[in-house]
Amino acid sequence: HYVEVHSNLGVSPLLMRFSDALDEVEGVEGLRVHRSHWVAKKAVRDVEVAGSKLVLNLNCGARIPVSRSYRDQVMSAEFPLAESA
Repeated sequence: HYVEVHSNLGVSPLLMRFSDALDEVEGVEGLRVHRSHWVAKKAVRDVEVAGSKLVLNLNCGARIPVSRSYRDQVMSAEFPLAESA
């Protein structure tokens, strides 16, 4: 199983299980937003609401879907303001 790590340096595939990757980010402030996505709060530029769907727009340009089961958690989360360029 591969996990894709997105950062301001690009995308890196890592050979590990998602559950093991979640253990590795312990201590980093973030949220699981989908069964296959975890996002650091400081990476979130904004939350896009389109009807009943949510998408997190990240500083690196990635768009991450939020599943229904994590919607309330995302809506109540406080994200740091995006840094101005």
